[in-house]
Amino acid sequence: MNFMKYLISVFFLFFFSLSFTQENKVYKFIENKGQWNSNVRYKTELDGGFLYVENNRLTYDFYDEKELEHYFHAHHDKEPRKDLDRFNCHSYQVKFLGSSSNKIIAKNKQTTYFNYFLGTDKSKWASNVGSYERLEMKSVYPKIDLIFYTDNESLKYDFVVFPNGNPSNINLEYTGVNSVQLKKGNLVIATSVNKVIEQKPFAYQTIDGAKVEVKCNYTLVNGVLGFEFPQGYNKSELLMIDPTLIFSTFSGSTANNFGYTATFDKEGFLYSGSTAFGVGYPTTIGAYSLSFNGGIVDVAISKYDTSGTSLVYSTYVGGTSDELPHSMIANSNNELFVYGTTSSLDFPFTSGCYDSVFNGGVALNLTSGLGVNFINGSDIFVIKISEPGDSLLGGTLIGGNGNDGLNSSATNNLKYNYADEVRGEIEIDKNNNIYVVSCTHSFNFPVSTAAFQSSHGGSDLDGIVFKMDDKLTTLIWSSYLGGNGDDAAYSLALDKNDNAYVAGGTNSTDFAKSTNSIDTAFTGVRADGFVTKINTSGSSILSSTYYGSDVYDQIYFIELDRKDSVYVFGQTDKMDSSFIKNASYFTFNSGQFISKLSPDLDTIEWSTVFGSGGGGPNISPTAFLVDVCNKIYLSGWGGTTNLFGTNNNAITTAGMDTTAGAFQTTTDGSDFYLMVLESDASNIVYGSYFGGPLSAEHVDGGTSRFDRNGRMYQSVCAGCGFNSDFPIKPSPGAVSATNGSSCNNGVFKFDFNLPITLADFDVSPVYCLGDTTLLLNKSLRGTSFLWSFGDGNFSTAVNPFHIYSAPGSYTITLAVSDTTACNFSDTIRKQITILSDSSWVLPSDTICDSSFTQIGFLPSSDPRITYSWSPSLGLSDTTISNPIASPFNTTTYQLLVSNGVCTDTLQLTVVVTKLQLRVPNDTTLCIPGTPISITANTFGSTNLVHWSSNPLFTDQLNTSLTNPTMTVSPLVLTTYYVRIGQPGCFLEDTVRVSLFEGQIQLDTAMGMCLGDTSQILATVNSPDSLVFDWSPDSDIISGDGTPLIWVSPNATTLYTLTATNAQGCSITKSIRVNMSSLSVLPFSVTAVPDTVYAGQTVQLNVVPAGFNYSWWPLNKVSNPSISNPTSNPTRTTTYGVSVSDSWCTRGSQVRVVVLDVICGPPDLFVPNAFTPNGDNENDILYVRGNNITDMTLRIYHRWGEKVFESTNQSTGWDGTYEGKECDPAVFVYYLDVTCLGGETYQEKGNITLIR
Repeated sequence: MNFMKYLISVFFLFFFSLSFTQENKVYKFIENKGQWNSNVRYKTELDGGFLYVENNRLTYDFYDEKELEHYFHAHHDKEPRKDLDRFNCHSYQVKFLGSSSNKIIAKNKQTTYFNYFLGTDKSKWASNVGSYERLEMKSVYPKIDLIFYTDNESLKYDFVVFPNGNPSNINLEYTGVNSVQLKKGNLVIATSVNKVIEQKPFAYQTIDGAKVEVKCNYTLVNGVLGFEFPQGYNKSELLMIDPTLIFSTFSGSTANNFGYTATFDKEGFLYSGSTAFGVGYPTTIGAYSLSFNGGIVDVAISKYDTSGTSLVYSTYVGGTSDELPHSMIANSNNELFVYGTTSSLDFPFTSGCYDSVFNGGVALNLTSGLGVNFINGSDIFVIKISEPGDSLLGGTLIGGNGNDGLNSSATNNLKYNYADEVRGEIEIDKNNNIYVVSCTHSFNFPVSTAAFQSSHGGSDLDGIVFKMDDKLTTLIWSSYLGGNGDDAAYSLALDKNDNAYVAGGTNSTDFAKSTNSIDTAFTGVRADGFVTKINTSGSSILSSTYYGSDVYDQIYFIELDRKDSVYVFGQTDKMDSSFIKNASYFTFNSGQFISKLSPDLDTIEWSTVFGSGGGGPNISPTAFLVDVCNKIYLSGWGGTTNLFGTNNNAITTAGMDTTAGAFQTTTDGSDFYLMVLESDASNIVYGSYFGGPLSAEHVDGGTSRFDRNGRMYQSVCAGCGFNSDFPIKPSPGAVSATNGSSCNNGVFKFDFNLPITLADFDVSPVYCLGDTTLLLNKSLRGTSFLWSFGDGNFSTAVNPFHIYSAPGSYTITLAVSDTTACNFSDTIRKQITILSDSSWVLPSDTICDSSFTQIGFLPSSDPRITYSWSPSLGLSDTTISNPIASPFNTTTYQLLVSNGVCTDTLQLTVVVTKLQLRVPNDTTLCIPGTPISITANTFGSTNLVHWSSNPLFTDQLNTSLTNPTMTVSPLVLTTYYVRIGQPGCFLEDTVRVSLFEGQIQLDTAMGMCLGDTSQILATVNSPDSLVFDWSPDSDIISGDGTPLIWVSPNATTLYTLTATNAQGCSITKSIRVNMSSLSVLPFSVTAVPDTVYAGQTVQLNVVPAGFNYSWWPLNKVSNPSISNPTSNPTRTTTYGVSVSDSWCTRGSQVRVVVLDVICGPPDLFVPNAFTPNGDNENDILYVRGNNITDMTLRIYHRWGEKVFESTNQSTGWDGTYEGKECDPAVFVYYLDVTCLGGETYQEKGNITLIR
């Protein structure tokens, strides 16, 4: 592709491509030095035939491959062999009509030479015949060149049209064929032995850095092929025709067949994992299991050839109940590992496997949607299938007594997309150990002794991660990963040191997180994503972070680049800029995010969102890759299926970005979406839909994959509804162009053709001394090569050979360069062992006590090589190249390595270092910033001690590594990390230094009455255990030494609580207990008078004054809230009063007697005589008596004249009349009285005035 871009400014480029595919093939164009007819210029071998490049024409020569295969197998089948001279062959030619050029330039010469000694005619002999990777036929038409080359294991030829060149001049005449015709835009050439298909051309131009599609078609008139551009094109810009779909096919199953997972191997084969609903899935002869095993579904595994035209093998896998495939991966020997879930009590396992017993669970019915019923609950299974697919090399169960492997819980908060139950991933390391991430309901899921989390987080669902050996016999390590909510692990990636990065979803508020991580708290409503980095032994978390918003977010895939930067692909319901950072390309209001994080998970380097901008997630993620140039590849599906039985905000695939050159620019709303993003999220490189116009293509869970070349291997649930609308290629020729059931597993292999170079080579892992080591270069692209053989020798040949001079283990390094590739260069290293029937020593390995290491050599598929280890003590397997070694003491192992010719005895010592470490208990500082010294005691087991402020040990707090003591002055709560020993064997521990953070809550004051008993309760908040002391002690009745005391003071008293922790740090708090003055002042209640007649006023009074008062009866006093109200009782009454302040209340009563009223004698009378003589005795005449309210007193002398009148009882007669003293005499009086209660009285009488 870079070649094309370079030509933009020079000429217009038309690209018409014909391809023949071979596995790992670099086509060699062999020159003609007289060994063939003179009209032949170059020859190359095709599948089932040959191509001869001649002047102005091409000659294809094909033979019947099936007859040839039958010939070579006839001996074993005991059948007579057919005469080779009578095999069916067919040749045809493609003539360049109107061409007269004969100039052919060969480029990229290979180091391989050929020698031809044909017959007895020495003129036909040729030696040192060269071969080339590229041919250029110059000016095959005016200003038009023709180029032949290998691209992605396919032979291609391109026409290059220079300025003013006319593509209509290209006329290709096909002669000697049975037929040539156009079908659905493809050119189909039929011969007597095969059928050749040239795919419909695709054209685009690069304009201003963007690809613009140009419509391009074949034309065919009387057997002459041409090209047309019905809508024209911009002749001043680059024009390219670049097909990218390698193949696409249905499985052809006649039973319902749901697609789940796909992967690849190093040869480029595609493996699909699906479920088959009974008999009817296409199996192949000799495959592991040709029969359906029972239940509703079995797992179905198929291996497709690199062209998608045939099945290498196809098999059922399962027991008598149901099982699902979740994820697959092939190891370096092209053996396939499948991870999934099963409900079968009789699921197939292999001898010596880790666990052969189904562990149980709770019945789970998933027939609505996935179509399965886990009637016995679920266990996780892992199986290993041989390269030819004829046997099960390994098979094991793993699980606890709950359901394992299925992302399903009571809340289903983490099940966002259809078939999210079937998540999780299997990964593999360079030793072919496998890793699985998933989830479990089991509280007894098997975990390793030193697991970083040995117990379930406590809620319904926890994540799990485990590592097993290549044979599935040994659980190397295993751990839970979760908190107090639901947690599920979906994806993992391994860094250079085999530390595992795990990603998934959580709603636990206490999920593991690092101090300086990107997000240290759960912020979501439904779920947050998470990323956790686990060390290579599974014993500790190196870093961990939440990743999300305040609504819903999950991470479904994680990938690392060559610098171990972390890339995550997930979904979000947050429709703002939360996930947009340092990115030029984004689609606002979209539900898919891609983010690049730092290796320590403490920084977001960039982040973007993509989609249609419709306010929700468009696709459910299915595959993810970061290539060697850090470009990001992804696939996912969306549409109506993602609305089935889900609780999400998903929308259709409509409106997503497509680019020029897209395979499919339109969507029915329910398709797959493929995308490539620039390394810095500055632009979209490629965007395309993939799917049929009728069906809602989807995946029923599981992972698909990209290989390192950027090729997509995708499994699909296609054609649902009995449709056969899935894109098919080659057509005809694909395994199946039709859907044989309601739903069919569809697969496709898609190449994005980005310009990258990848180093790779094949070499046998074991040679004998003196043998020639042959190296087969299998690199992708590359113009220069540098080999280092590990013994000081080098080569720049493409396919060098080398002879080692001494036995031993060597690392061969190949560095490949190509200036047109985006990564310019790539490097790969492989190990080789040279045997010499001798003994030698391998470098020792060091482990800690109770730890393990993997020893020996990387695994090999060469059956000639055997390994035998002794002693067997502490070894997982004595017959493999790389067993797990966990000896209790230092042990020297002996290894016999043989390739069937020579055998060497190797020795390897595993040094077991029994480290001891003790650090002080976690402690507390009373005052922040106070210096504190902490010492690690190693008991002499090592003198290397490293104190650090972080678990990655990126700083050093002790003055030297031989000083076990550090001195620190923390200002906040701080955890300090200590590591003793050295790489390969170390122990770690932590010391937490807290700051004394105790708090006591007491009221500032309280009050009480004298003689009462009161409770004082202190609320104490402190992480430490505290000792309590109250003072003064004299008035404390009980509770001293606790936060609660009972007191009875005699006066106002200040009580103080002192709380002290074990380190002597203390806090104090005081409370004043006020003695109420009311309780100590004199107290009395009076009524004046206390005896009255009915209706008379009584003055009530209480002492002391100045408090709160409450008199009763309420309606009998003038004001019940004052100290001195009045009352007018009509009957004898007891008055009560309550006197209070804030803390104390006193009360008392007083009785007022009410007498009866007699309105008349003897209680009322007028004296019958008085003596007004000035002696102050009986000088005034008054009306005597009580209870008088009104009265009139009139006095008359004997002549009847009134001498005195009074209406006031207090106004009497002084014996005068008109200012003169009256003479002694008898006077007459008249008295009218009204008494209390309204009673009246009248009286007449005589008064004697005496002087």
